[in-house]
Amino acid sequence: MKKRRIFRWILIFGLLFLLISGVIGSWLWCGIHTVPQYYAELAITEQTRKSAEADSRAMERKVQILRHKLRKEEMWILEFTQDELNHWLAIAIGEKRSGMLPRRLKDPRGVILEDRIQAGVTVDLPEYRGVLSVELYPKIVEPNIAEVELKNVAAGTVKVPARFLEEVIRQVAQEMSLPLEVRNEGGSTILRYAFREGDLFVDEKAVDVHTLTLNGKKVILTGGVH
Repeated sequence: MKKRRIFRWILIFGLLFLLISGVIGSWLWCGIHTVPQYYAELAITEQTRKSAEADSRAMERKVQILRHKLRKEEMWILEFTQDELNHWLAIAIGEKRSGMLPRRLKDPRGVILEDRIQAGVTVDLPEYRGVLSVELYPKIVEPNIAEVELKNVAAGTVKVPARFLEEVIRQVAQEMSLPLEVRNEGGSTILRYAFREGDLFVDEKAVDVHTLTLNGKKVILTGGVH
């Protein structure tokens, strides 16, 4: 009788384990393939297409005006909004010059907050296909050198360690021949990018980036020319 009772309990616990594992597995599968709400809300629709195209043109005009000013002035400032950035990425880059994006990434979008940017991108990797999200804390540590700390990384709506992205970022940077350093400091993932001389050049003038400020739904960049 005791052996039967023990066998019965083992069978019950085994079934419960399988049931709980199935529920957790199903929850994880649905979670990682769910599109985050903020990301879905930033998508261009038929109703927002006209305003999105206007934002994209506004962003391109600001860059053109800046290039013109750089020929005459030693200091510069570039200010753009969240909508201008997102719609420029979607239309001017994503639709018209899609080759500028890494082939495994598409539809980058972001929400600009007071001290960080919540960014997302659709990825097509052997390890994962879906939306990756991350909170970016960017800063200019010295002229032409940017550092970005990655926090709150999520696949779909499921949070994952930031180090999950480190090797992926290294691979993408290598494919694009970008001088991007990826390092882990005390468990924090830090990206360090040093602008190359050819990256910031206008009419034989070298351009420096001095500051980066997040202000509500805006990004403000300042710098100089020499």
